[in-house]
Amino acid sequence: MFELKIIFFHLIILFFIVVISHKLEFFDKPDTRKIHNVNIVHTGGLIIFISYFFILINSEINPQIEMIIATGSIIIFFGFLDDQYKLSPGIKLFFIFLPVIYLFYEGYKLENLGNYEYLGEIELNKFSIIFTFLSVGLLINSINYFDGIDGLCTVFLITCFVFFLLISNNIQTKQLLFYLLIPLFINLLFNLLKSGSYFKIFLGNAGSLFFGFLVSFLMIYFYNTENIHPSKLIWAVWFPVYDFLAVNFERMLMKKSIFNASRDHIHHVMLNFFSNSHLKTTLILSVINILVIIFGYTLSKYFGNIHSLIAFILLFFSYLILKINLKKTLTKI
Repeated sequence: MFELKIIFFHLIILFFIVVISHKLEFFDKPDTRKIHNVNIVHTGGLIIFISYFFILINSEINPQIEMIIATGSIIIFFGFLDDQYKLSPGIKLFFIFLPVIYLFYEGYKLENLGNYEYLGEIELNKFSIIFTFLSVGLLINSINYFDGIDGLCTVFLITCFVFFLLISNNIQTKQLLFYLLIPLFINLLFNLLKSGSYFKIFLGNAGSLFFGFLVSFLMIYFYNTENIHPSKLIWAVWFPVYDFLAVNFERMLMKKSIFNASRDHIHHVMLNFFSNSHLKTTLILSVINILVIIFGYTLSKYFGNIHSLIAFILLFFSYLILKINLKKTLTKI
C-alpha cells in the first residue's frame, strides 16, 4: 500500500533530518518572546515537504494541486533561511510572493467572490489580482502567526485538510489530500514530545509559511475548479484569520507596531489560563475551531451563502470583543 510507503519514507527522512539538524544546529533558539526554554529543531516543515515531494513523484493524481505544492518549494527554501539566519522582512516578503505571482499568471486567482442571495455575483474585475494577492498575503501571515504553541498549527492544518477532503467533489483530490495528511499526523506526534526531547520538532517558518501558501491556493482551486462556494471555504480558516486581525487591531488601538512579535495571540492568553499546558490549550482551541467550522458550513449549506457571509463578519467582532475581555479578566486573576 502506498500509505505504508509514505509512513516508512517519512520516518526515515524525519530521523535523518533531525540528526543532521542537531549536528548543524538547525534550532529554534529560546529568547524573551518565545515560550520554550531549550533549543528545538525547526526543520519539521522541511521534513513534511520532502515527503510531499516523494508523494508527487510517485503518484500523478491531481496536476493542479501538485503544481501548487511544487511551486511552494521556493517558500520552503527561503523560509528555512529565515529560520536559520533571520532574513529581513523585505527580502522574506519578496521571495514569498515570487511563487504567489507565478501562480496568479497560471490562472490561480479570484475573478469573483461568488453568487449571493439578494446581491447576485460579486465581480472583482480589474481588482482581481490585487484582491487575490492581499487575501493570500493575509492567510499566509495568519497561519504563520498561528504557529505559536505545540500542536496547535499542525492540528489546525489537519482539520483544514480533512474539511477539504470531505467537501471535495473529486475522488482524486480526496485521495491526494489523504496522502498529504499522513506526514502531518506523524509530525504532530513528534511536535507534542516533551521539551528537551531529541526528536521534538517545530514546523518552523519554512513550514508555517509553506502551509499558509498551500491552504490559500487550495481554497482558490476548490472555488475555481470544483465550484465550492467561498461562503463555505472561508470557515476552514476563520481561526487564524480572526486572531491575526484581532491582534493587529489591538496593537493599532494601543499604538504599537503591528510588525513586532509579541505574546498577545489567543493561544498565549489561553496558555496562561491553563498554567502553561500546551496540550490542554491545543485541545480546547482545536475543538472550538472544529465546532465553528461545522456551524459555518451548515449555515452556508442550509440557510444560504449570504447568511454565512454575514455570520462570518459578525462572529469576527464577537471574537474581538471576547478576546479583549478575556485578556482583561485573566490579567486581574
